[in-house]
Amino acid sequence: MAAAFQPDDARAIGAALVSFLSGRFGAGTLTEGPDRITGGRDTYVYGFRMGSAAAPDEWRGPLILRIYPTDREGPKAEREAAAQRFVSERGFSAPRPLIVEAGAVPFGLPFMVMERAPGSPMLDRFKNPLAIPRMLTLLADTQAGLHSLPCHDWPLREEGPLVKRFLPPVVRLVETHALEDLQPAARWFHEHQGLVESEEPAFCHGDFHPLNVLIDGRDQVTVIDWSDAGPGDRHSDVARTMAVFWLAPPLCRSALERTVLGLLRRYVVPAYLRRYERHFSLDERRLRYWQAFHALRAWVQIETVKVAGEDAIGAAPGSFEGIPPTLTLALKSYVEQRLRQ
Repeated sequence: MAAAFQPDDARAIGAALVSFLSGRFGAGTLTEGPDRITGGRDTYVYGFRMGSAAAPDEWRGPLILRIYPTDREGPKAEREAAAQRFVSERGFSAPRPLIVEAGAVPFGLPFMVMERAPGSPMLDRFKNPLAIPRMLTLLADTQAGLHSLPCHDWPLREEGPLVKRFLPPVVRLVETHALEDLQPAARWFHEHQGLVESEEPAFCHGDFHPLNVLIDGRDQVTVIDWSDAGPGDRHSDVARTMAVFWLAPPLCRSALERTVLGLLRRYVVPAYLRRYERHFSLDERRLRYWQAFHALRAWVQIETVKVAGEDAIGAAPGSFEGIPPTLTLALKSYVEQRLRQ
């Protein structure tokens, strides 16, 4: 990452943004922001609003600036913008990207500007137990709606089925950083990838869960964070959602919260699957493989960061701080349980 970039230096980021907007529209001013929005691991996120009358209409509303943490992330930025553009053009609710720059100007890092979606994370609604059934219905229906989109005309070239794209980077991290405790599990996934190699591609989000779904006061939802999106096995997408629900309790610092969420997930996961299966049937073996894989990938990322830092996985510096040791134990257990089934 360019040494000059400081994620909390709002004045410098604002000046760079104004310079960029002036070069693009002939004049650039900000009426709001940039205000940093925390919580993401893969990018630095800022809200802003510009005041130039020379800008097109789509640039005059609330906007989001996403800055990627290393100068190697240009292709990732372009892929994310392509995914958002692809689904929004087909009527799915995602923020439209306005511009993506894979080069190093003006922040020294790749970046994207997109529309700011209304609402707040759906996760906030899950804090009200009475709202959970309604939220699960909205979430499952939205994910099934995404999987219903035709994806034969996806503009980016994909090299083989999803498992051939997702598994090799995980195996490379295990081998490169000599993560010996993870080698048997990585070997198992490599040897058994035939379970999911044949697929009927659906358009998948890749990280679909209540933090990446915004909901407004009218229960209208917008899906954000499309960095892992693309055509592939929809079982992987559903399994990722299930894994996030199942592994949420170990992230809690309070023993009471861990206990409550541990009990709650026994209702949430089956209820979510029942709702989703109103739209599409699910193959249990495929689902188990992908559930375990997503836990393995998170486990590998955590162990890689311990020995090589966040840069080794393309994450923002400091984004893995504060992850409790209980999560690693839970991931290990989650993988082993599903491989035994």
